[in-house]
Amino acid sequence: MVKESNFQRFYKSLLETLIQVIGNTAGIWLTYIISVVFFSGIVNTDWQGLEYFLKEGSLLIISFSFLTNVLVSSYNGYYLNRYNVLAIILFICIAIIYAKHLGLNGNSNFGTLMWIPFIASIVLNYFALYSQRFAFNVPLWMNRISSSNATYKQYDIFIAFAIAANKNSTQRSTTKADVQKLENILIDLGYLNIFNAENHIIPGQKDDEFPPPADAAEIDFQAINNSKNFILYYPESTPTSAILELGYALKDGDNILIITPKIEILPFLVRGLPNISDKIKILEYTSFDYLENLLRKNHKSYFGTINKR
Repeated sequence: MVKESNFQRFYKSLLETLIQVIGNTAGIWLTYIISVVFFSGIVNTDWQGLEYFLKEGSLLIISFSFLTNVLVSSYNGYYLNRYNVLAIILFICIAIIYAKHLGLNGNSNFGTLMWIPFIASIVLNYFALYSQRFAFNVPLWMNRISSSNATYKQYDIFIAFAIAANKNSTQRSTTKADVQKLENILIDLGYLNIFNAENHIIPGQKDDEFPPPADAAEIDFQAINNSKNFILYYPESTPTSAILELGYALKDGDNILIITPKIEILPFLVRGLPNISDKIKILEYTSFDYLENLLRKNHKSYFGTINKR
């Protein structure tokens, strides 16, 4: 899957919008054509002009179709965004205008102002379609996990790495120490709130004991939801749940940095992720000094500017 260029997003979204405009107004044109061709001697087939459709409110009704398209295309797990909020507000405003227009038997003083909500609904529809071309197609079961059992904080960065999958205690200790170094570097760069799953093991447990999978999954996925950036630290080829965490992080289009000594040890599809989005980057390193130098030099291009606390 190759990511679309800005030009491709532009013309494909524009083409979809034009198709919807033609489709939503097709009934008007088809009715007029049939009247002219088959019933010209029975009904008045003089072209009434667009002002007629404006005065009778047809264009306002068609606006509801465009706004419905916006609501459908911007749907993402029941949570609000700029497109569905604007669509709802415009939906209500058009309903009020049309109700008043009907109440005055089409003699309201709105006049040509009724073009504004019609055009606005088309423009909003276009930008909603354009925006959705940045997003991944996510199965419904991957929509954001929510829980009322706890209050979760916001994190600057979520660090994923092999913990339970690493059966070698020596290697596990090495990885844990490396991640702690990485966390210290990030804190020094100003990323103060970092989620490191190693620090969320239930107090009192031993280093090789972990919370029940259900509890760990809820904690981890909530933290990913509430993180602005995601790091996968992958020093060796390991069948680890960190890959699942990476897949879950992909759905939100967050900044993702994959850190590995060799790109070849990454799972096959993971190697191609930077081709899907320019927010996904793979960083190869030869030593931690080299890694630290890259992070200090390029962290803003990886994660963007953070809000100072």
